[in-house]
Amino acid sequence: MKKLILASTALALAACNGDGDAAGGNADLPVADAPIENVEAPEGQEWSEVVTMTDAGGYLMGNPDAPIKLVEYGSMTCGACARFDAEGTEPLVNDYVNSGRVSFEYRNYTRDVVDITASLLARCGAEGTFFPLTHAMFGAQQQWFGESIPQLQAIQGQLNAAAPAEQFKLVAETTGLKTFAAQRGLPAAKADACLADEAAASKLVAIKNVADTDYNISGTPTFLINNKVVEGANQWPGLQPILAAAVGEPAGDAAE
Repeated sequence: MKKLILASTALALAACNGDGDAAGGNADLPVADAPIENVEAPEGQEWSEVVTMTDAGGYLMGNPDAPIKLVEYGSMTCGACARFDAEGTEPLVNDYVNSGRVSFEYRNYTRDVVDITASLLARCGAEGTFFPLTHAMFGAQQQWFGESIPQLQAIQGQLNAAAPAEQFKLVAETTGLKTFAAQRGLPAAKADACLADEAAASKLVAIKNVADTDYNISGTPTFLINNKVVEGANQWPGLQPILAAAVGEPAGDAAE
């Protein structure tokens, strides 16, 4: 894997989408003629507790056979992604994923070495820990990323001179992410192993390359519904009416 260089703060922040709630150009997205029926989860579980890794390298929450498949390409250092996580996760899970009608797959879109470091740690545990740790990282993004920008800039020279695994370790220590993950159940030794896993880092780079090639990603978060890019709806208020139409409900209605 080629050496990864920390992107400038300005570039990293500019790559985020803003509100983007005016949907347009979505004629190819699914619209149900009648309400799609709920699908029962496996006995003793909610669909949100069913998490699998996909062939695309993402983590899928919910019914793998759901007729409506929502994918998010998100960046762990993107403020707009953190906002979607804070405002959209609960209604998405409660009203759509747990109904069995919609699955939600998160694919890490890694823009720089900080993104890769955070993603490696989020993906380090069992499949069931990915979403809770990702959610926690988004919730504390300002602390481990925003407040660490001066320190990250100060070690730019060290990062440029280091091999990838050493870059990830240095970033994890500088941002406090290693301690953050340990406090949420990820042992330090396992975190070190994941940060040194070149194949896992290369997989993240490959996920981004496929996203850029196949979907022309221009910012994060970017959503797909049934493998079609959702245009102009990068936050929950814009995405919800599109999902409602896909499952055959009026916009604003919650699942029963």
